[in-house]
Amino acid sequence: MNIKLKQMQIENFKGIKSFELNLDGEDAVIKAENGIGKTTVYDAFLWTLFSKDSSGRKDFELRPLDSQKQPIKGLVLAVEAEIDCDGTVHTFRKEHHEKVVKKQLRGYETLCWIDEVPKKVGEYSDYITKMIPEDTFKLLTDLNHFNSKYHWTERRIVLLDIAGEIGTPSGFDDLLAALNGRSVNDYKKVLAERKKSYTKERDEINPRIDEIQRGLKEYAGDDTPELEGKRQTIKSEIAKLDESRQELYTQETERQAKIDHLNSLKSKKVRRETELANDTNSIKNLLDEK
Repeated sequence: MNIKLKQMQIENFKGIKSFELNLDGEDAVIKAENGIGKTTVYDAFLWTLFSKDSSGRKDFELRPLDSQKQPIKGLVLAVEAEIDCDGTVHTFRKEHHEKVVKKQLRGYETLCWIDEVPKKVGEYSDYITKMIPEDTFKLLTDLNHFNSKYHWTERRIVLLDIAGEIGTPSGFDDLLAALNGRSVNDYKKVLAERKKSYTKERDEINPRIDEIQRGLKEYAGDDTPELEGKRQTIKSEIAKLDESRQELYTQETERQAKIDHLNSLKSKKVRRETELANDTNSIKNLLDEK
């Protein structure tokens, strides 16, 4: 859907007595000093569509105030917007009236029109929602809405929906095979337990060697072929222990390299998510189509 604002007229809205904005569907930037009414223009537009201001509040002071900070009586607040929706121009008008009973102000009421046809507030809101839901409108027009109003899980859903089908990354099949039906957290626990076991075995290697050496002293005075055979057996065991220690060291080195690679990928992922969150140029066509 392609929606463009062509024209907007504001009367007695907050601090604006009368203002007309002619855009004819083109992009525009409103510039002025602080306190002049830039945000008020945006609030008027959002109130016309969703009955809220730019902060998302429904209960906000939209009527002009006098010197005593009280709403000025006898005014009719009105905002009218011409919106081009897929080539068809619709006029949306909303007015805010005083409800006076026996010359006493009893409250306010809102009147709505679509293409000059009177509508109930509920009908008016339903029509706007069918044209463009409020959340979709803010997602496309408010730079802060995506990051400040969306939970990270909701942001992920939106980004994955925009990105479409994502291929399986290299090595992911190997990870699935290693998981063997377990969750990633459970697999982390398995690896941690293996590491603890390997560390314990590594730390016990030297005490084993010392124990063997102490046992050899008992045979130091009896240099017989039997003692020589035991010596060779012990040397063989020591060699096997050295090989085991070297294997454990190699596995630990490979594991640390994988951890470093994983951390690098996580950093790239965070940077990429930040780029995607702040740069919509690459998905502009998709957003326009939506």
